[in-house]
Amino acid sequence: MWIIGKYGFISLVVNDQDPSLMQVRARVKMDILMYFPDARIETISRADYMFRANVPRTEVARIIHDEIMEYDVTSHVKDVAIEYSPANPHRRQAYYAVWSALAEMQPRPPYFGLVTRPRKSKKSKKR
Repeated sequence: MWIIGKYGFISLVVNDQDPSLMQVRARVKMDILMYFPDARIETISRADYMFRANVPRTEVARIIHDEIMEYDVTSHVKDVAIEYSPANPHRRQAYYAVWSALAEMQPRPPYFGLVTRPRKSKKSKKR
């Protein structure tokens, strides 16, 4: 399960040795720490997700539940990529790329047929 939430991007999978644990994976170490500050993070440089932590499934559920109950985001790119996420110059670009790639799955592109009014140009006043 991918979660692109208020505090970053994490991937959740079941630990293959212990199903009571979730393996929380991330591209950015801080993304795991934002959700699970006490997690013991393992760094595996050749893995698809470089940073990983095993967290009890119940704790993962509680943290995700709490985020949903407190969620106040009205624009993911504006609120999450710019204001809430840890500083990372590539985050906004990555989030927009995900949004764009998934938008291609719709039968019509987002905002298809949306009529917009042309903006009034600001002409300098002559004296």
